[in-house]
Amino acid sequence: MELNLESSFSQIINALSQIIAWENHQRIFHAWRVAVLATEVARKITPEDTSQVFYASLLYDVGTVSIDETSLKKLSLDQQRTHPVILEHPVKGSKIVQEIPGLEQAAEIIMDHHERWDGNGYPHRKRDDEINFGAQCLRIAEAYDFYLQDNPQLDYDQTMKQLGEQKNKEFCASVYEAFGEVLAHNQYCREINRDECLEEVIMELQQELPPLQFQSKSDVIGVTLRVFARVIDAKHRYTSGHSQRVSQYSILLVEALHLDHDEVSRIKWASLLHDAGKVAIPQYILNKPGPLSEEEYDLVKRHPEITAEIIKYIDIFKNLVAVVRHHHEHFNGQGYPDKLETEQIPYLARVITLADAFDAMTSPRPYQRMKTIQEALTELERQKGNQFDGEIITQAKETFLGLTV
Repeated sequence: MELNLESSFSQIINALSQIIAWENHQRIFHAWRVAVLATEVARKITPEDTSQVFYASLLYDVGTVSIDETSLKKLSLDQQRTHPVILEHPVKGSKIVQEIPGLEQAAEIIMDHHERWDGNGYPHRKRDDEINFGAQCLRIAEAYDFYLQDNPQLDYDQTMKQLGEQKNKEFCASVYEAFGEVLAHNQYCREINRDECLEEVIMELQQELPPLQFQSKSDVIGVTLRVFARVIDAKHRYTSGHSQRVSQYSILLVEALHLDHDEVSRIKWASLLHDAGKVAIPQYILNKPGPLSEEEYDLVKRHPEITAEIIKYIDIFKNLVAVVRHHHEHFNGQGYPDKLETEQIPYLARVITLADAFDAMTSPRPYQRMKTIQEALTELERQKGNQFDGEIITQAKETFLGLTV
């Protein structure tokens, strides 16, 4: 498939926003609603920044992925300012997004999205015109969505009265007035809690945005996906770098197996994305030091299906959906989610299965002692024909012996 850079980038960012948008193992649509609202406000008062406001709104909570089941919505402003992890999440999110090509200004918006016009926000206590104006568009959109979720029957006058109590406190008067115009003339924005319409609205909005400016020599897709993988791994205390290592091990294997260049590219991206669905699993389960209960394990086993659901909307990765969905199938048919066996399992999924297990055994984990390379290879050999494809194990023994982990 020919690469349309702008379209592919938009779809990847949209997918990244989805991996942030899970709470108590359920998908939520808060960031999508905020993105629609903030972008409409930006069109009125800072139209040159609409693309940056849109992408910042999709990604603004990326710095909260590693926060344990904490809802910012339920904490008072004073509680947020005294919670060190929450206090720093705009800084963390800004640094993550700053690495994504084309989103440098979006990173500045994310840095300021909890600053308040009256100077009582965080992390830097900015006030008035010190605050990025795009961040003010985001601020009022988030406030409105929280109001709407708590009070879905609010009419226009009630909404504007409630938001008006924060005029020149949380956000400036001009942003408040622009938001009022958006609600007055946009029926959808008044009823934005209808989640079934959001995907279509987001897609249309993305197509209307001014194009982003990418540096001509930057590897936009590659850099963005590596950031994507780091965000996925941040959900776990103990798996920093896991997806990147699985990608490296998988690439080594397919190159040693003399697969063609297209297959090397496919395994590179599929292995970076393979654990995206784990963002839907509660952290207390992912970080549990002891054995999982049957119910907990059933939740964990959902992650390959969720990963497939997340990436199926990225056109250039549609041929990876089966690979990520089946990377926990076992060669003997006892894996999940579909109990495929032998040749029914996509070959690249079989490679990722082995690379994933190898990294789990040779990395620190709370539930097991870290194995040496030789011990890990011995364990892989023991599962030959059961969990793993014997041909790939033979190649792994030759390829991984010289590694330093």
